[in-house]
Amino acid sequence: KGYESSPDTFGWKAIPYAKPPIGELRWKAPLNPDPWTDVRQATEFCDRCPQYMRGLSIAGKEDCLYLNIWRPKSAETGLPVYFWIHGGGNSVWTASFPLFDGVKMARKSNMVIVTINYRLGPMGWFTHPALRHGKNAKDDSGNYGTLDIIKALEWVRDNIEAFGGDPGNITIA
Repeated sequence: KGYESSPDTFGWKAIPYAKPPIGELRWKAPLNPDPWTDVRQATEFCDRCPQYMRGLSIAGKEDCLYLNIWRPKSAETGLPVYFWIHGGGNSVWTASFPLFDGVKMARKSNMVIVTINYRLGPMGWFTHPALRHGKNAKDDSGNYGTLDIIKALEWVRDNIEAFGGDPGNITIA
């Protein structure tokens, strides 16, 4: 269940695209999220992924593999999709940063906007012999942040039609 993000747009925040990468799933390729049966409230951003802040403190939570969607308030379907991967050198920032709010772009461009969180820093790109078990090349890769982005893109491909988007017309930025 989303919300009216402006008089001209609808929004959905913190939709899980993968299981939380915690415990045994830390430093593993992302897995599909557990399904839910009740109406899921999608009106608040999730926490940012763990990252270093000024003074070397750490902010964020590992349960952060969520995406956000905005679309024009219309019945139009087959809209182009703009898939935004936030910057920050793979070590900082978050999809909830106010600059990345998709309200204006969805309205002005008549498209579906998707922003994502993905694992950052050593949680997203870390390899060590102790983490390699030889059972799954993706788990052993150390490229968890990249795999998160791919998993989010797969989720969009498989689900964006429900939000009026065209899974065959996705621009990655």
